[in-house]
Amino acid sequence: MGKSYVNVKSNEWVYPTKKGYYFACCDCGLVHEMDFQPILIVPAGKNAKGLELVHIVPIVNRDIRVRFRARRSDRRTGQVRRHRHIKIQEEGR
Repeated sequence: MGKSYVNVKSNEWVYPTKKGYYFACCDCGLVHEMDFQPILIVPAGKNAKGLELVHIVPIVNRDIRVRFRARRSDRRTGQVRRHRHIKIQEEGR
């Protein structure tokens, strides 16, 4: 398996790399490749339908970091699995 993954506890803050951060789910074994970019959101008025418009400006500053935390929502996970007809079997069963 050439790559190793850091064990992160539920709800723990993580400081990822900007590109190519790999996130391995705790119990399902899925690995997600994630990229992050700090941005500044600048209001830009409203469109013809009255919806807010914004400009998204990438922040290029080495002193600014991105962090995130993740936790599984058992309720929503169950809903998605039921909707997609996904059944998770435990090993040995």
